[in-house]
Formats: sequence, C-alpha cells, structure tokens
Amino acid sequence: MATACGKAWQWCHPRLWSSRHLGRSRRLPRPSSSSLPAGLTERVKPSRSPLVDTPTMGNRKHIDLIRQGVTAWNEWRVIHKRSQPDLTRADLSGMDLRGVDLRGAGLFKANLRGANLSGATLRQARLIETDLRDADLSGCHVYGVATWDLQLDGARQTGLNIAKPGQPKILVDDIEVAQVLYLLLNARQVRKVLHLMAQRGVLLLGRFNDGGLEMLRQVADALRDMHYAPIIFDFDAVETRDQMETVTVLAGLSRHVIADLSGPSVPAELQAIVTTYRVPVIPLIQRGTRPYALFKILHNRGLICKPIDYSSVDDILRSLSASLCEAEDLLPCREAFLGPAPSMPSERS
Repeated sequence: MATACGKAWQWCHPRLWSSRHLGRSRRLPRPSSSSLPAGLTERVKPSRSPLVDTPTMGNRKHIDLIRQGVTAWNEWRVIHKRSQPDLTRADLSGMDLRGVDLRGAGLFKANLRGANLSGATLRQARLIETDLRDADLSGCHVYGVATWDLQLDGARQTGLNIAKPGQPKILVDDIEVAQVLYLLLNARQVRKVLHLMAQRGVLLLGRFNDGGLEMLRQVADALRDMHYAPIIFDFDAVETRDQMETVTVLAGLSRHVIADLSGPSVPAELQAIVTTYRVPVIPLIQRGTRPYALFKILHNRGLICKPIDYSSVDDILRSLSASLCEAEDLLPCREAFLGPAPSMPSERS
C-alpha cells in the first residue's frame, strides 16, 4: 500500500518524478505535510550535526609513499624532481629516514619526533610548527630551509650544512641559527634592513583596543611622511616570555620608541628598553591619567623624552616633530653608553 501510494505521489508531482528519473541533481523544495495525500505522513530526516573543522592533512599519496621507506621515496623523487611534497601533519615519528630527500617539502605541523633524519636533504623545505623533539638531524643539508616555531627539545643538530650545493661547506649546530646565519651571510637585503632599522626605525608600542590601533596607524603615517620606518606592536598582547623578548629585541634594533603609557600599568619591557638598550623613548599619556612610579624612576635615567599629553590623535601629531627632535638629541647619550653603531660594509656591485 505504501509503495502504491508512493508511486501515486510521484505521478501527482511530475517535477519530483522527472528529477529522480532524469538524473537531475537539482534539489526540489519539500512539500508541506498539509499537501500530502491521506494516509501518508512526511518523512522527517534527522538533523545533521554541524560541520566539524578537522585539521587538513597533506597529500595522502605522498604520506603513504614516504611511510614505505627511504628507498622507495628517493626513487620516486628522482623521477619527480620538480614535485613539492606536501607532508602537512604527517605522522612520521620514530621512522628511519636517514638520507631522505625532502627538498622543497612542506612539513607544516608534521610529527617527526624521534625520527632519524641524519644526512637528510632539507634544502628549501618548509618546517613550520614541526615536531622534531628527540630527532636526529646531524649532517643534514639545510640550505634555504624555512623554520618557524619548531619543537626541538632533545634534538641532535650537529654539522648542519647551510652552503649552496657545490660551494664549500659551512657547518652549524642549530637549524634555527642556520637560517638566520645564512641570511646574514648571503642576503644583502637583510643587512640593508638592519641598517634601515638603526637609522630610521621607530617602534610604536600601544594598545589596540578602544580605537588605539587606529590612533597608532595615524601616528605611523605621520612618521612615514618624516622618512621614518614605523613598526606597531600591541602592548596588551604581551603575555609570554617570548613576546616580551620580541618587544625588547625590536626596541634594541630601533632608533626611537614611542610608547602609549595610558593603560593600567607601565609594562616591564620599558625598563629593559631604557636601561639595557638605552633607546630614547617618547611617552604618550592620555590626558587625565597619572604616570606610575616605575615611569617616574625611568624618567630620571635621562633617555625619556617629555611626555606628550593627548586627548585626541591630533594632539600627538602636533607635538610629534618636536618630540622626535628631542629624541634625536638624546642619541649621543646612547652612543656614549653602547658605542657608535658600526658602519655598513661596502657592497660589491
């Protein structure tokens, strides 16, 4: 009976019938229960659970192939020299990968914990948040490798070769140091950037909430018009030791620091900036707020400029030029403490 009724329902609705029998993929609207023939009830499908955002794996063929071992993998690489393997989130923990060819491979969040990668080729590989704890990286060729936020606890990293193929070997014992060292030795642009920071860099430290980011952007635009190179950093985002070190390192590379001190406290990083790196600091203090005790102590160190009291960004922009001149006058005090900045080596044409 149900079957006969079902067929009758299809013939009563030729659109529904034709979509099924002609193979159309278009989904038709479900008829209301009130329009169903007597004796039939609408079939209610269970609601689907919301989609779950699962981590994306790399190329499954690549992952399966490397799990077959180094021999099979390297033979495939010889044939497919131009391929860029995608081993994203691949679990290769504990594998024997001695001498494996990982040129240009993407190893984002790959698990290589405890793997033996000694003598492997990692040229142009991208190691981002890769787990290399207790792995053996000794003797790897790491020319052009990109490393970001690696896990390296217990990893063996001796004899890493950072030289271009065919050139004399340059061996280091840390893969992250290898990347930085190669850039300093070979990238002319990096040296120019460091020189630019020392000559024109201004670190803007502020709070991005409640319109603070837009204010800092307007200050940055004014600095660019005066031929400075601004860098903006959010004070409130500093929660870990690594972030605090980032602030102090950026300050140490900069010519001046402009810090918005209108928040609930003066960040402790400011003390390191003034006492260790001796960078001239231009304080921004919102009108109606009071400087804190730490700020008063640092102000007596001699490298704190006269604060800019502001109620709007226009107040800052009007005083910015004079404050920068004051900061420039304080630079001899920094050089007397740290010594003059080294001159740039002449570049070969």
